[in-house]
Order: sequence, then structure tokens, then C-alpha cells
Amino acid sequence: MGLAVCFDLRFPELFRSMAYKGANLFIVPSAWYKGEHKLDQWRVLTRARAHENTSYLIAVGHSEPSFIGHSLVASPLAKVIKEVGGGQISFTVSLDRQEIEETRKVVPTIQLSKPKLYRQFSN
Repeated sequence: MGLAVCFDLRFPELFRSMAYKGANLFIVPSAWYKGEHKLDQWRVLTRARAHENTSYLIAVGHSEPSFIGHSLVASPLAKVIKEVGGGQISFTVSLDRQEIEETRKVVPTIQLSKPKLYRQFSN
């Protein structure tokens, strides 16, 4: 399992690094501010981080009045399994480890990626 916060969604290399270390589930507690296009960005970034790492992503969004809420669970294929709007809402979902394995056979991004490329950017 990997842990990140909301702004971290904008840095795919962080999630890739956690995936290289074996994470297949990301938990992202968030306070994503309201604003023009912010909900669209939230949805795109959460789903992208899940899909590019063929992992589940659970994003817990802080709700009203300043934040968008919209907690969601994204699948390894970027499908939104569950999403709720603003307000204080709780829910449960079942995640299937086999879906991760099946997705990684079809979309082998971790296996085919180039971790050596990241070394040239590190300190």
C-alpha cells in the first residue's frame, strides 16, 4: 500500500516509485479546493494514477464548504468503482487482487517501464 496526499496526485513519479516497491493500492486523503475545472482535474488525476500503475486508488476527499469532496475508488483499468459527492458520506467497497493481476497481464506498464530513466532525475 502506498500513501500520498492530494497535491501529490500531480506527480506521477511518486506513485510509480511506490508501485516499483510493490504497492498495488494507493490511499490519498485530500483537501482538493473548489474552483473552475477542479473536479475534472480530480477525476482525471485519480484515475490516471490508478491506471498507469495498474493499481487501485482510494481518494478520500474532504467535503464542503471549501473543498470538492468527491471521494472515489478507481480500479487498475481507471474505472470509477464508487464516487460520492460532497458532504460527509461513508461507504465500503470490495477490491479484488485478481483484477490487479489480470490488468497487469493486459497492460504491463510496471513490467515494461524504464526505472533507470528515473535515476537521471534523482539527486
